[in-house]
Amino acid sequence: MALNAHSVKLAVRPRIKRLAGKEQVYPLAAIGLIAAGFLAPLLGLFLFILKSIIGDAPRLRAVGTVLTIVGIPLLLAGSHLMDLVERMEAERDKSPEPKDDQFYE
Repeated sequence: MALNAHSVKLAVRPRIKRLAGKEQVYPLAAIGLIAAGFLAPLLGLFLFILKSIIGDAPRLRAVGTVLTIVGIPLLLAGSHLMDLVERMEAERDKSPEPKDDQFYE
C-alpha cells in the first residue's frame, strides 16, 4: 500500500480524537476525585458518630476509619489531575491550533 495523503489523514484523525477525549475526561475525573476527597471523611465522621450513638458496632468504626483515611489520597489524586489539566491548557495555548481544513488538504 502506497503512502498517500488520504492514508495519512486516516491515520492522524483517530489520534486527534483520542487526545480530545483525554482533555474532556481529566477535568471531570479531577472534580470527581476532589469531591470524593471531601465527602469521604465527612461520611466517615458521620459513621463514627453513628457508632458512638448505637454502641458496639465494630464494622461502622472500621468503615468510618477507612473513609476518613481514604480522603487524603483522593484529594492528592484530584489535585494532581487538576495540575495536568492546567499544563495541557497552557501547552494548548502556546501552540497554534491547526485549522480544520489543514487536515484535508
